[in-house]
Amino acid sequence: MFGGNEHRDHKFLKISEVYEKHCEVIRNEAIGLKKRLRELTKYTNDVEATIEKVTKAKEEKSKEIENFNENIQHKLNTKLKNKLLTLWSQRQSM
Repeated sequence: MFGGNEHRDHKFLKISEVYEKHCEVIRNEAIGLKKRLRELTKYTNDVEATIEKVTKAKEEKSKEIENFNENIQHKLNTKLKNKLLTLWSQRQSM
């Protein structure tokens, strides 16, 4: 392998040097990945907080609509009752 002219101009590194270079590349990639993970975790938390806010707002509006409907229904029932009482009293007067 090292004899002859085939690899004469090649530069060979020690395995420990190659290992250290690879380790450095992996360390740098790990730092970048950890940073990206922190960013994604923050984004995930932001999305979850937004979901909670939207859900709470939806529940509040739904309750508001439900109360409004109940109020309208109560008013309609009261009007109907009053009209029926008036009609019954008129009928008994006849």
